[in-house]
Amino acid sequence: MTKERLEEIKSRVWKDSCTYYVANEQEGREGFSYTLSDNDYGWLIEQAERVQELEKAIADYAYEIGKRKRALNKKNEQNKRYREVFGHMRRIILHPFSKTINKHETLYKIETILRELEGED
Repeated sequence: MTKERLEEIKSRVWKDSCTYYVANEQEGREGFSYTLSDNDYGWLIEQAERVQELEKAIADYAYEIGKRKRALNKKNEQNKRYREVFGHMRRIILHPFSKTINKHETLYKIETILRELEGED
């Protein structure tokens, strides 16, 4: 849609005073009647249809962006939980008394934590 084309149409259109009557109403409403060429009318309709298509595309993109943001937030939360778990596992493994801790018990704890973490998805 070009501004120049709209200005051309405005300069070519015929504007006449008229009275509009609506069904079941006694009094009419004063207004204007506009006369324009078939080409100008067709172009204006095409532009209106194009606007509708673009508005739908924008709505579709906005929905998709929202969906992706929600998925990203979910992944960020999951990554945060993983970092917390890995920090916890590191503390268990690097604990000063880790030589005296049963390694099988530690491995079991770590596997339990990871299973719980996977279950939160």
